[in-house]
Amino acid sequence: MPNEDVTIEVSYKQTYALTIPTGVTVKKGEQVLTASDRVVAGEELTITYTLTDGYTLKTFTVNGGTITNNKFVVGNADVVIVFEEELLV
Repeated sequence: MPNEDVTIEVSYKQTYALTIPTGVTVKKGEQVLTASDRVVAGEELTITYTLTDGYTLKTFTVNGGTITNNKFVVGNADVVIVFEEELLV
């Protein structure tokens, strides 16, 4: 240790939770994320879903809205994905 004052700077980034339903894949770059991972504002996520055979898409939203080209940029809130299927008639 030096014999003088030392300054330590700490940078804190707020992290946000992910709600990922079954059938949905979330990636940050090439890393596949799980519901136990945390994200920070400004990160770009790729969010895709896989329909079960015999089902059609009923609802797919991220934080209440639709996304373009499967891309979502994290804001200042938890990321809540809603994915619902319905049986083809």
